[in-house]
Amino acid sequence: MKVKVRVKQKTQKTTTVVDDAEDRPAVGARHHHLRQVERDCGTSQDPGYDMTRDGQFAMDAETFRGLLQALQSNANEISRSEICKTTFDHAYLTAAQLGAVLDLFRNEITRLEVAQAAAPRVVNPLQALGFASKWKNSISAQEYTQLMASQR
Repeated sequence: MKVKVRVKQKTQKTTTVVDDAEDRPAVGARHHHLRQVERDCGTSQDPGYDMTRDGQFAMDAETFRGLLQALQSNANEISRSEICKTTFDHAYLTAAQLGAVLDLFRNEITRLEVAQAAAPRVVNPLQALGFASKWKNSISAQEYTQLMASQR
């Protein structure tokens, strides 16, 4: 039987302790081997690191760094927005991760489209409200604010 326990640590990481007794053959006395798996979202001091949405955690640091690398290596904003949309179909993210992704888009319309694709997958959407300042166009900023505020 696998048992997962989340332990909050001062390092702003969640440690999951997994009882992997089920993975070993049962021989003799029952001993449990515990291994620790640290969760890291790839952003420092991320308040969303231990939050879930629809029972899912945000993408881990390695996945997030891979997404950023894919976006940074592609000069075409439309292609980058498609990468985001495809990724967000299969992964969740924190508000801090969303902020880093939004910073990679110069075109405000494309940036808003990316935010719209990400919004239902952000584990802590209310903490993303401040990113409205990333838009110079006040109508887009207002639309972004309404989008994030409406997430549950």
